[in-house]
Amino acid sequence: MKKQILHLVILLIGFSASAQTIKPSEAKQHVGDKVTVCGIVKGTTVVKGNPETTLLTLGEEKSKATVSIAIWSTDYPKFKYVPAEYLKGKYICVTGWMKLQGGKPQVIITSQEQVEEK
Repeated sequence: MKKQILHLVILLIGFSASAQTIKPSEAKQHVGDKVTVCGIVKGTTVVKGNPETTLLTLGEEKSKATVSIAIWSTDYPKFKYVPAEYLKGKYICVTGWMKLQGGKPQVIITSQEQVEEK
């Protein structure tokens, strides 16, 4: 029980941590940090699978991406729009935890509230 409470406290502290605003080119220096990353959505890809995943590319096109934003299909109902269509070409800021996926920086978002249009 104490271990579960400790995990909950750590989780709550993590959610309350403020996010530093960074450029996509700075993403690799912030792996493990809660960040707000801003940039133009240069590309969108919907990867079929279980779950299906929408990837938004901030920075340069796919293979030269500086950071990707991942949205799982299980979270699509939390968006009032289709992210792959609506956000393409827009300047956005996304807040979440920076991680590495396949050696490239990525932020996984779970709701529309994590996306701010500029």
